[in-house]
Amino acid sequence: AAVIGGLLAIILYSGILKMTANMTVDQDTTTVIEEVLVGENISISGIVEETSPAVVQISRSNSQGVESLGSGVIVDASLGYVVTCYHVVAEYGDLTVNLLDGRVTTASRVGSDPNSDLAVLKLQDTGSLTAIELGDSTKLKVGQTAIAIGSPLSLDYANTVTLGIISGLDRDVTYTLDRGGGVVRRPLQTDAAVGGGSGGGALLNSLG
Repeated sequence: AAVIGGLLAIILYSGILKMTANMTVDQDTTTVIEEVLVGENISISGIVEETSPAVVQISRSNSQGVESLGSGVIVDASLGYVVTCYHVVAEYGDLTVNLLDGRVTTASRVGSDPNSDLAVLKLQDTGSLTAIELGDSTKLKVGQTAIAIGSPLSLDYANTVTLGIISGLDRDVTYTLDRGGGVVRRPLQTDAAVGGGSGGGALLNSLG
């Protein structure tokens, strides 16, 4: 049993080395597994480090205080445009945005589409921003790596990272709108944990 177990371990390790041929042999096991999971020779920690500055926390408040909290992603660094979910910002209330570097700025609504639950904001402070590159969801395949970055529950958990895969595509889901009526959306499905407050945050592939 020991001999067979040893042979299986050698075969498995050889397979990992073939999948990561351009990696040095002296890398630790954690890095090897991480690279194999991502499959693009870019580490998960590297992707998170590169993209986290583009993920922001959005608070919507009125005269009675903070009403909701969500996340968003900067998609244009020069103009300060942020994409988020419509339900995070709605059509009323003042918007405050927290950046990863500690800055706090206000934002104005540029446009929104409640049916697709999307909204675009413009940050007042547009200095030294990092933007995220938008991918093409039509090219996704079930089983691909999915990395979620958002702020579940509160600002105390800003830029929380979870890892999973794309679990399904074009799911047929009917949503009830705030103003009444329903709309059918066809979202993708992931098992990367996304909690309340993470809505509007980043869902990344293995290229970030």
